[in-house]
Amino acid sequence: YDPDVEGTIFNIQRFSVHDGPGIRTVVFMKGCTLRCLWCSNPESLHARRQIGVYPQRCIGVDQCGMCLTVAPDPAALVVEDGRVTRLDADDPQDYFACAAVCPTDALKVWGQRATVGEVMREVLADRDFYEESGGGLTLSGGEALAQSAFAVELLRAARAEGVSGDLEQSVATLPGGCDEWAIGSAGVASAPSPFPRINAQRNRYLTSDYSVESQRAILVTE
Repeated sequence: YDPDVEGTIFNIQRFSVHDGPGIRTVVFMKGCTLRCLWCSNPESLHARRQIGVYPQRCIGVDQCGMCLTVAPDPAALVVEDGRVTRLDADDPQDYFACAAVCPTDALKVWGQRATVGEVMREVLADRDFYEESGGGLTLSGGEALAQSAFAVELLRAARAEGVSGDLEQSVATLPGGCDEWAIGSAGVASAPSPFPRINAQRNRYLTSDYSVESQRAILVTE
């Protein structure tokens, strides 16, 4: 595997027990083609790095105001009732310095660039737990296959290191750079939906009657 392949992640969560068998490390990747109302990781939707604003953490620009001192355009940091409530800027990356100086994480960078080698160093720190529990690495997101070359290389790295590799995905993104596809579970599951036509234009697998086509698993070859 190539340890220098790079991607964008927004979290590495160790000791996870609900994302596959055993104790696992979940790598959350940025980028998703869907816009589900029930998304549990909205910070993952856009592929690029962003600034997240948490107004409830802001102690007030009168008491602090450090973000305003380093902002390229302070007016882009919208202040309401004395607190920063949102960022109104064409390129959020220009304001990463604001997050760096915020003492309460009211401004936080969503996403970081990382190589396969860097991710695997953290994953392999818990190898003993994987061996005892039958756990391993799980790729999640976002949509992991939105960064298919990075995802495949991480799965190759896990296999090379003798670690189980799982993939959580929506089946809405067809992979590029993958050697083969394998059908993981055949059939179509249908159920009445309280949310008709959600994502109907973005996801051909999600229809008005909430029919979800068969899940697929990636088969990584040599």
